[in-house]
Amino acid sequence: MDESKEGRKKLRASQLKSFCGKYGLEESAAEISGGFRKDVLVFPEEVYYLPFAERSNVFIQRECAFLRAYAGKLGAEIPVFIRAFRDKEFSDFEICVVSRVKGDAYPIMESMDWRQTQDVFLSLAGTFAENHKVESDHKLFAEYGGNFSPLSGVPLMNHWLSWWLESKDSEAVAGWFVKLIREAAEAAQVDPSLLNETGATEDIAAKLGTLSKLATVVLHGDVHDGQFLLFPGATKVKGIIDWDNFCLGSPLIDFNTTKWFPDRMWLFRKDFQEMRVKMWEAYLKARGIKGQWSGGLNLFLIMTELLRVVLEKDRPRLWMTKGPYREGLSEYLGYLRKAIKG
Repeated sequence: MDESKEGRKKLRASQLKSFCGKYGLEESAAEISGGFRKDVLVFPEEVYYLPFAERSNVFIQRECAFLRAYAGKLGAEIPVFIRAFRDKEFSDFEICVVSRVKGDAYPIMESMDWRQTQDVFLSLAGTFAENHKVESDHKLFAEYGGNFSPLSGVPLMNHWLSWWLESKDSEAVAGWFVKLIREAAEAAQVDPSLLNETGATEDIAAKLGTLSKLATVVLHGDVHDGQFLLFPGATKVKGIIDWDNFCLGSPLIDFNTTKWFPDRMWLFRKDFQEMRVKMWEAYLKARGIKGQWSGGLNLFLIMTELLRVVLEKDRPRLWMTKGPYREGLSEYLGYLRKAIKG
């Protein structure tokens, strides 16, 4: 099988008529989708997950186990597991069927102004707060694993998020970060004075130390604009899909705003500082968490974004790394200064 996304989509398109005829489904109502780990046939009421390789099958089984354990228990609607069956004509692995979560998806956000976009973010903060209140299912995590690092896959961002928040030595993390960014700034002839100021490393370390004390919660682990759905015509989150990356870890991991509608977010980047403070304040209030600095989320994500600017200089993938490198580095150092001092 051609395992490229395009190749798999062509294969499923060629199989669609036969599949619909065999299972009494309406071909004209079908949408063919899929991603990094699974092929998906979407119908008005049901969604079919078709594994295409053993590695994708493992994650589909994980997701369906999560849906069975947590349906109806989170702060947003999630798919309900319906059934699973085998059919060698379409997959060498078990095909899983889940309910369809309906709502407005990403494209509607392309027409939103900043006020509406901010409303979506604040709604997500409330949704995350409710999700993170749920108790972990010990049997589920014992069987499928709960540590974020081994499950994070290819994206480097996930590794950084996990490592920083799991580390018991915030001073070492802060020291590593400051040294790397200072050397990058000096090499690009960008003013690194912020990182040379007395107490800068210690200040970052203290703030990371506070963030790392947040209690472990049940995470989606890969929230982005393609994973959440809004109530039709509204800015409130209705549902979250694709739970194959579920894990246990710091709540900050679900706030990876770098991954959310990135092209639009680049236009709004100067508004991010205030928005992420509001988002974190709303989250902490909803969770009843005391003693956390309101700027913690913004500082943490500015640090991760600044790292991407530096480490993806030669292979830009995300919005903050695709512009002129020197200008991007200088801009993000300015954001870092504001985040530290704010």
